[in-house]
Amino acid sequence: MDRITKQILIDAGVSSVKEGNATYFSVEEIREKVADVKIETTGIMKLLINGKPQNCVLAGDVKPMTEWDKKIAQTLSFNPKK
Repeated sequence: MDRITKQILIDAGVSSVKEGNATYFSVEEIREKVADVKIETTGIMKLLINGKPQNCVLAGDVKPMTEWDKKIAQTLSFNPKK
């Protein structure tokens, strides 16, 4: 996957809201429903989706993880048993 598009997020069932001419998607649902992505945090906005305030981003702020990102995430989640 080269990039995450608006259609990929819609097809994954991520909740969205239209604000002006842009469609924003729920950060929480992106993390739950779309595997191996990273989210640019500078574009996060607090918007109402279904009456609840949610952190939301544009599809352009969601990027696929690189192999490097995956290795770092794996390293950070490493929990050796004592």
